[in-house]
Amino acid sequence: MVLASIFIPHGHCYLWQPELVRLHIISDGLTAIAYYSIPFTLTYIVEKRRDIPYNWIFLLFGAFIVLCGTTHIFEIWTLWHPNYWLSGFTKAITALVSLYTAVVLVKLVPQVLEIPSAAQFEAVKNEIAERQRVEVELNKAKETAEAANRSKSRFLASMSHELRTPLNSILGFAQILHRDNSLSPECREYINIINRSGQHLLELINDVLEMSKIEAGRVKLSISTFDIYRLIENLEEMLHLKAASKQLMLTFDCASSVPQYISTDESKLRQILLNLLSNAIKFTESGSVTLRVRLRTGNWELGTGKETTQSSIPNRLSLYFEVADTGPGIDPIEMNLLFEAFEQTSTGRKTAEGTGLGLPISRFFVNLMGGEMTVSSVVGEGSVFAFNIQVEVPQITQVQTELFQKRVKSLTPNQPAYKLLIVDDTWEHRQLLRSLLKSLGFEVKEAETAQQGIEIWESWKPNLIFMDMRMPVMNGYEATQHIKATPLGQATVIIALTATAFNDERALTLEAGCDDFIRKPFQEEEIFDKLAKHLGVSYVYFDCTTMSQTSQKRSTRSSSLEQDLAVMPEQWVHQLYEAASGGSDEHVLKLIAEIPTEYATLIENLQQLTSDFRFDEIVNAINQE
Repeated sequence: MVLASIFIPHGHCYLWQPELVRLHIISDGLTAIAYYSIPFTLTYIVEKRRDIPYNWIFLLFGAFIVLCGTTHIFEIWTLWHPNYWLSGFTKAITALVSLYTAVVLVKLVPQVLEIPSAAQFEAVKNEIAERQRVEVELNKAKETAEAANRSKSRFLASMSHELRTPLNSILGFAQILHRDNSLSPECREYINIINRSGQHLLELINDVLEMSKIEAGRVKLSISTFDIYRLIENLEEMLHLKAASKQLMLTFDCASSVPQYISTDESKLRQILLNLLSNAIKFTESGSVTLRVRLRTGNWELGTGKETTQSSIPNRLSLYFEVADTGPGIDPIEMNLLFEAFEQTSTGRKTAEGTGLGLPISRFFVNLMGGEMTVSSVVGEGSVFAFNIQVEVPQITQVQTELFQKRVKSLTPNQPAYKLLIVDDTWEHRQLLRSLLKSLGFEVKEAETAQQGIEIWESWKPNLIFMDMRMPVMNGYEATQHIKATPLGQATVIIALTATAFNDERALTLEAGCDDFIRKPFQEEEIFDKLAKHLGVSYVYFDCTTMSQTSQKRSTRSSSLEQDLAVMPEQWVHQLYEAASGGSDEHVLKLIAEIPTEYATLIENLQQLTSDFRFDEIVNAINQE
């Protein structure tokens, strides 16, 4: 039926007028060509831009347009061939596809309208360009900041070296003087004070360096086993004169349940306590400063903690520390400034002392040690800084091996003659090491320059070289590399000496060929340990006790004072307590004058304590009576 010849061709309708037939042929032909070309273009676009949303609609448009083009072809065809059914079916299919496309388009309208406009795309493009520009500026600023940070690190390293260099001589010669057995106990105590004060100065220098390390994220714990009672006693010895000069009652209250030996970072714990106690003494004009140490379980912050007995101490525990003072207190508005670096409260600014780093560093250390720090204060009444840290209780064998280190007296007899070379451009440092080593019996030579050190090494062939790494002309790194480049140098032990505080220095010295590393200022035990480690040196030791002579003397005096006070009238003891509590040396001396002469020991002890402003010991002795 489709091909039936019962119809007449369409051309008859046009009466076969050439112009009219030609017009329809050309129009339908060009339209068909255009319609067929559009789908090819759409297909090409979809193929090249698969990211275009709703790309399938382009294919639907292509099908619709192809069918439209086909209807125009049939318009030309039916001019001569009356296949109107086929032409009609083609138009019907075109109608269905067109209708479906129209329906789909209507449904797509809301989604298409949500597609950003060209203006919006332009705005996004501009925003991206602006963001990229800002990122470039941020990267430049970051590079500038990193360069400044590197410069700061180099400056701090240089300043550390310059400050540690003279401090090394101070602490080193103090240690050498301490080895002189002819010194009186009084002189030995003065040397101990010099050494402790030097160590304190070193810790102050380290404050700025520690803050730099904290900012760089390079701070780590250095766990060791130590006597916490001795640590507290050292703090008391260091601070009691400062407190006495302000007539403050300085009290250290450590509960008996606290284990004597613990394992944690001793240096950081000492620095935390020293910061808190020093601040308390500095800002307190009258009254007292108290350190309390407790072993607790439960929530100590809420006051529900329960003191633990020594027998029930676990391997891991929490120690609670509290530093309380009767100072001016802290305004609640300024509480937030306490733990900000380089910030000080109004009270702190009035003293014109400090860097504003002590408390931020202390809180960071507390957090690093598994605890937290809190502060409470009442203006006009005082402040309480409290913190807890996590510690371990070592085994007795650990304590014996780590703590009870004996002092070296001399070299063990019948050992080889050890030849040691000191290469350092600073005379004080050479003299310090030379005095320390020769006193034990080592053969020692010294060189002022690296070149001179190489010459002595070549001719004398020492067993070990102490090499300063920073020297003019040729430095220690170059000298070490020169020596280690030879077979003889490979057999020579080289220990680097440096006053740089940063750990990166250790890696640099080892890369240069050094066998070990010692940071200035050093302890004599470090030198002796390195010699034993690398040369197998053995020593004769002094008899060792766990309590220093000063501690023994103080303990004996305290015990004697308690016994002697028992013979005095109760009213007199009460008056002495009131006078000592108030820090009145004049009143105490008047009461001492009332003591009968047969109690000479009591008179002597009280006079000595008053002279040293140790009113706290008098109060403690009365309390223990």
